[in-house]
Amino acid sequence: MWEFCLIGIALAMDCFTVSIATGIAYGRWVGMPMTGSALSFGIFQGGMTLLGYWGMYLLSSNVVVIRDVDHWIAFSLLLYLGMRMIRHHGDDSEGEALTLDARSILLLSVATSIDALALGMSMACDSQFFPLNRGTEGVFPMLTAALVIAMFSTGMSLAGYFIGLAVGNVKSDNAEALAGIVLVCIGTKILVEHLFF
Repeated sequence: MWEFCLIGIALAMDCFTVSIATGIAYGRWVGMPMTGSALSFGIFQGGMTLLGYWGMYLLSSNVVVIRDVDHWIAFSLLLYLGMRMIRHHGDDSEGEALTLDARSILLLSVATSIDALALGMSMACDSQFFPLNRGTEGVFPMLTAALVIAMFSTGMSLAGYFIGLAVGNVKSDNAEALAGIVLVCIGTKILVEHLFF
């Protein structure tokens, strides 16, 4: 179980950082959107882990294709959101740069959960989890891992919002641009890790 906790913390770091950046940009607690996005991050992290796991099981011949593009998808989504924040920083048009609407939450949830998809694929190759090798015995550990990952992602996202809000209370007018730069950096980190490591 402790291995799942460590994996959950590692996967939640991108959600945590994005939440800090968003909290800085907002500068105030927005209850439903922030709680909803934290839950969405958790659902996507756990769900993408399961999707990668079952996708590997069902579509094993296409896994190489998925692994060739997943990091580009995450990079593109985070680049888009980050550049939008940078471009619109200082706008007074009701937070046009980053609003926690359904579309933005969905994009951020997908972008931050790409690593969970890759993790699920890796777990499918491990005989401890893969049901083809272990029958139904492998399903329970996989569901447990996904649940733990979802819980850590949700909890760390909420913590990130509060940290971002605390920083946002002493922010300058350029804090939203800084938050956008953070998103671009997270996307770049994901791209570099997949291309070179």
